[in-house]
Amino acid sequence: MVIGEVVPPLSGLDIQGETVSLSRFKGKVLVLFFWKSSCCGDKLKLLEPYYRLNRDKGVALLAINTGDARSVVESFAAAGAVTFPMQSDEYAMTARQYGVFGFPTLFIIDRQGMLQRKIMGDISVSQLDKLVAPQLVQ
Repeated sequence: MVIGEVVPPLSGLDIQGETVSLSRFKGKVLVLFFWKSSCCGDKLKLLEPYYRLNRDKGVALLAINTGDARSVVESFAAAGAVTFPMQSDEYAMTARQYGVFGFPTLFIIDRQGMLQRKIMGDISVSQLDKLVAPQLVQ
């Protein structure tokens, strides 16, 4: 995937049974967070306060767990009191489609569905905010 290009479509259901598609997030800046429970569960929980603070400003967040069963993802969501959508990508099909090979990997997708940033590895909430904020004014 190349910065400035439209990202591949998303499909499937989140852990609440809602359809996951880019049109669900239309008009919002989408933070797409790919993670594994073996490395990134704690980082996932740190995103909840960021999401609560920014969801009314036009930020959407979707966490896609790669490699774990849906029940594991549901447990993480419940334990961390996560309110943003989460999806289980047990067979890594979405991760492959997005070129994700390491975890965590985070994508910032603008309101038009174009890729603005790809961050591989850890990122602080303050760094994330600095990257997302300019997208909110466009």
